[in-house]
Amino acid sequence: MDFGAVADPTGIDFSVPPLDERCVARWPPRAGFALHTGAPMWGERRWVGPLYPPGTPQRAWLATYARLLGAVEHNGSFYAVPTPAQVAAWAAATPPGFRFCPKVPRSISHAGDWRADAPRFGEAVRAFGDRLGPVLFQAPPEVGPEHQDELAARVAALGPGLRVAVEVRHPGFFHQGRLRAALLTWLDRTGRMAVVTDTPGVRHVAHASLPSPALYLRLRVTEGHQVDEERLAAWARRVAAWRERGLAEAWIFVHQHDPVGLVSRIERLHAALAAALDLPLPTRLLRAPEPGLFG
Repeated sequence: MDFGAVADPTGIDFSVPPLDERCVARWPPRAGFALHTGAPMWGERRWVGPLYPPGTPQRAWLATYARLLGAVEHNGSFYAVPTPAQVAAWAAATPPGFRFCPKVPRSISHAGDWRADAPRFGEAVRAFGDRLGPVLFQAPPEVGPEHQDELAARVAALGPGLRVAVEVRHPGFFHQGRLRAALLTWLDRTGRMAVVTDTPGVRHVAHASLPSPALYLRLRVTEGHQVDEERLAAWARRVAAWRERGLAEAWIFVHQHDPVGLVSRIERLHAALAAALDLPLPTRLLRAPEPGLFG
């Protein structure tokens, strides 16, 4: 996720937004809590050694990843519609409880023959079966409120039975840190999730208008800054506070260019979440601690 990336986040206001009270009023009483964390890929060659045991063949990367983390935001599907056979093979390589959150292909969300590709993609990802989590639909930054009807049509074209998490980026969808009513109403009426994006250079997308008691959070961290340690801890505390208000599930995916640094940040996120939520989470994923600021 390059959107909003900056070289130095010093001085940026990373305050976690307050929960939108319009949403909480409609949440049902909480009956349990589920947490899913992960990265945007599993096929990272540079993880062989630091994360995957030395010599791990490519065919075993997914199974190894799935033993360490509980979910993946599958960025690869953004570039091409996978086949049902590919999807079924990925699902078979993972244990029960693991979840895939595939990104909707750009031919559907950005430019292409979306009317043909949307139902084809919807059919393919259903082959994940019980391994399927929310499907990420990422609208490009130029898609604003005047395009909401087409955005809704593209999402609906994926077909029934899918949980779709919608990420919007145009500032026109936001007002004072909250989603505007028209978008929030559509998401609530159709059972869609609202993606919360915390990225340093674009702060309006870090909202907290959750139409259902489910958080889908995308965290873009920088390369080894202390501010990220503070951000992860702040989000952990906020998730814990929202759980007390009725939040039933959280999906949190960390993005960073440096793959080893990314895993180190997930470790730190797990440590913060474990402390705030009193949950057992793996805090040592790397085979050796990353040297440097957080080592």
